[in-house]
Order: sequence, then structure tokens, then C-alpha cells
Amino acid sequence: MIGLYTSYAAPIFLRITYGKDKLVPGPFSLGRWATPVGAVAVAWVSFIVVMLFFPPIQAPNAEEMSRSLMLLGTIGLLMNFIKTTRWLSSWAFSYLHLRHGFSQPEIGSLDP
Repeated sequence: MIGLYTSYAAPIFLRITYGKDKLVPGPFSLGRWATPVGAVAVAWVSFIVVMLFFPPIQAPNAEEMSRSLMLLGTIGLLMNFIKTTRWLSSWAFSYLHLRHGFSQPEIGSLDP
């Protein structure tokens, strides 16, 4: 549920923050109400996502606890690790393999 809500809120948030001047309104548009309605939608989704982290009953034991926060944190750490590793590997490749200069292959050497 948390992933579903955030998947709906992410484009709305990006539209009201970064996409104001970049996106052209389509045939259906809220006009000047697009930003306030989008802000209310993002605020509501943020509230609901926080509420979904709580367990469904008032006094849960270890088996009934919601593990969604742990799962979301693990996914975030994994994505950060992948992003960092990709950046480090591209930097290391550029530094280690291309430090002696780049020589462009001759055009005749590529023909069959």
C-alpha cells in the first residue's frame, strides 16, 4: 500500500514543484487550481503513508508488528548502495582505464 500511494504522489509532487513551467497542460487541466489540489494530494498521501507504518492493532506483539518501515528503509539503503556503487565504478573506470588518454580507433579498422 505504501508503494502504491507513493507511486501516485511522486508525479504529482514533481509536477507541482519542478514541472510548473516545463510541462504543457493537456486537454484536461485544473488550470490555476492544479497547484493547490496537487499540494493537498501530496499532503494527504504523506499523512496516510505515516499512518500505514503503525501496526493495525493497539497492543501488537512481535509477530503482528508492521515491518513496512524496515522494508522501506532496506530498499532505500539498497538503492543508495546501487547508486553509489555505479558512480564509484564509473569513476574508477574513467580514472583507471582512461588516465593514459583516449585514442579514437581508425575508421578503416572498424570496416569488415
